[in-house]
Amino acid sequence: MALTANTTRTAVTLTNSNWLDETVYGGANPLRTAVAVFFTAYKVNEDQVETPLAVQAFDPKVATTFVSTNGIDGWHKYYFAIVNDWLVGTTYNRYDLVWSPTEEAFYEYINVTPSAGNVVTNPLFFLLVPDPTTKIANAGTALASGNLIFQVIQKVVSFSTSICYLKAAAKHAKEDCAGGNCSCDSRLGRLYHRIRDLFSLLAVNETTGQFIEGERNARLAEKYCDDCGCLTR
Repeated sequence: MALTANTTRTAVTLTNSNWLDETVYGGANPLRTAVAVFFTAYKVNEDQVETPLAVQAFDPKVATTFVSTNGIDGWHKYYFAIVNDWLVGTTYNRYDLVWSPTEEAFYEYINVTPSAGNVVTNPLFFLLVPDPTTKIANAGTALASGNLIFQVIQKVVSFSTSICYLKAAAKHAKEDCAGGNCSCDSRLGRLYHRIRDLFSLLAVNETTGQFIEGERNARLAEKYCDDCGCLTR
């Protein structure tokens, strides 16, 4: 398969992220109708522990858009997988993944001997896999699927911090600039500048791939936003 998995985030709000599958199907590549796709999202902490986030229900055979629920600001990871339809004449090797149009489910070939023509419901050859993106972790190991196409996207989400920053700026202007006497030395002024700096850092952390640092800065921004009273939970 010559496919290169390609999903992009098209919009983000305080609660959701919208994604579009922009993979090029057809031509020299398999048609979209010949594969199934899967998408998952996770919030990651600085210890690299991944907690699943909700993704709105989708049909793996036809879906081209996905909506994931945002967690708190900080490090997020998104997994996208493309899996071929099972074909009776195709020889499968151990750890290969397939989508069964009849069973409407993903399966992994588990037999040590490559073979063709075995139905996915035969437990000697195939094992049900509810989420094929869990197999991405095996890439580069002896357990890797030879036919799995995938993409891993990492983001530092800062939407809550951006809202906090705007609220802090407005609050600072209203409370500390009355009568044209603006003060940066007030408690609110100091918090406002720290939130602004952290918001800028979150963007830098994402563009430079500093995801653990981005997670730490998000937690620090959360603290200042709480102290400011600008972050509504």
